[in-house]
Amino acid sequence: MYINRALLKNGYSNFSLEILIYCEPAELLKKENEFFKLLKPYYNILPTAGSPLGTIRSEETKQKISESIKGSKHPNYGKKISLDTKQRISEARKGQIFGSAIGIPVEVLDLETNEIKIYASGRLAAKDLGIYPTTVFRAIKNSKPVKKR
Repeated sequence: MYINRALLKNGYSNFSLEILIYCEPAELLKKENEFFKLLKPYYNILPTAGSPLGTIRSEETKQKISESIKGSKHPNYGKKISLDTKQRISEARKGQIFGSAIGIPVEVLDLETNEIKIYASGRLAAKDLGIYPTTVFRAIKNSKPVKKR
């Protein structure tokens, strides 16, 4: 909303969007943090790429967050997880970047043109394809095409 308000106030013509560098998805957060330190962007909301740590919130915002989660319970709160289950979860998560908005990269092959497009996550692929993320995840799991892709 901060950037949105600035665009409406100052006009779109007073802003520009540039691709600073092309890199592999695994390098994205590192490169983004380097550019944060170098350029010190005025409209950057988070001090560290992919992490809300260090974000300064008003007391009003903190109170709203507190009120919104009161009475809700985490579905697995208090449950014991076996060592075997913990090891399987650990193996499944190896190589993933946590604490960020970036998921596992997804390659999408267009079966008609044989073009491959790489997305930073299944959710971004779903958004671009105009389908639900669960449809993408099921297609990956079952190795079945969706919309001829």
